[in-house]
Amino acid sequence: MVSHSKKTEQIEHLSGNDPFWDALTELLPVCLFAKDLEGRYLYVNESFAAKSKLRDKAAIIGKMPSEVLAPEDAAFAEAEDRSVIETGEPIINRENRNRGRHGDQNYEIISKICVRDEAGNKLGLVGTTLDITERKHNENKLHELNAKLEAQNRRYEEELTLGRQVQKTFVKVKADDSGELLDLGYHYQPSTKLSGDLIIAEPIDDTRWAILICDVMGHGIRSALVTGILRSFYDEHKERMSDPAAFVTELNQHYKALLQGLDTALFTTLTCGVLNLLSGEMTLCSAGHHDPIWFRTRAGEFVAPEGRILTRNPAIGLLDDHRFRADTHTLEDGDSILFYTDGLIEACSADGEEFGVDPIRQLIQTHAADLPSQALIDTLVAQVHAFADEIDDDISLLLLKKL
Repeated sequence: MVSHSKKTEQIEHLSGNDPFWDALTELLPVCLFAKDLEGRYLYVNESFAAKSKLRDKAAIIGKMPSEVLAPEDAAFAEAEDRSVIETGEPIINRENRNRGRHGDQNYEIISKICVRDEAGNKLGLVGTTLDITERKHNENKLHELNAKLEAQNRRYEEELTLGRQVQKTFVKVKADDSGELLDLGYHYQPSTKLSGDLIIAEPIDDTRWAILICDVMGHGIRSALVTGILRSFYDEHKERMSDPAAFVTELNQHYKALLQGLDTALFTTLTCGVLNLLSGEMTLCSAGHHDPIWFRTRAGEFVAPEGRILTRNPAIGLLDDHRFRADTHTLEDGDSILFYTDGLIEACSADGEEFGVDPIRQLIQTHAADLPSQALIDTLVAQVHAFADEIDDDISLLLLKKL
């Protein structure tokens, strides 16, 4: 059995009286200490002394924690020391919170290990503490900032959800008013909370319907605000829809005047027109928009499948004082005409392949005669979702069939 004095000599030899050891321990960015089996300090480095009540290495040696630390911290440390000595189980990198010399809250990482000689006899313990107060304060600040950010994001999401509900009222499709002369189907799908698309299809009078499909550049809040401008202009001037070219010309001037202060161009493509249900006469003006897909059911063929149906005009918001031109065609009984935004044909598979127009034509050709317009639209939407890995643009579809 090793005597107590011998144990003390051994641990003192390990913990001090060596210039190299002293130099090394003072360079380390941690508080170091060694204690005997009764818990008295045998060694501390300058970092430890600076955080104690005594602040002097020599004055700490031989003292108990109750004489060196704050009372509550000392009681905890002494109980911890006894546990490590009695059980031999070390404490490794445990986070502690205690009071500093000035009474402020400190955080530290503490480790304590029971020291034994070669025969396994307990000599005392050595330990380290690493001050992490600044890191904890930064973590707490980061946690607070994250909590504020999450709260702001929740409010933002709530505002977007509300905005989406409001924006849905911009879409104006009077499918129930189509009567016996027109079968109508549509789909409106924003890529995000808010959309840059707009669809309008409603009767102007007993025989004529207004048609408007728009696609604002981009999507999100900015584009959604522009759809509000477009819908407001339509509501104020829809009586002029009988002349789609004049309507779009005036819309372009209004649009340019409102958005001229923007530091970037923000254009909108659209197709605008009026359809006479009795005669089938349809006058359309396209402003940079995709041509509609027009299928003559009785003939079993598409109108101009490789060419354009409508005159090319620039998108609105690009040119000042441009005079837009319209085209007049006649829908025959059974004809189907599909208006769409580019989110449909540009939807991509996992391999990067675009959906394109061929599947649309094939579906219309196969089912235009036997499916109602809304059922055909729903089938098309299901098909593009099955094809696309991800749809990152708004999709709007409007299908009209003359009965």
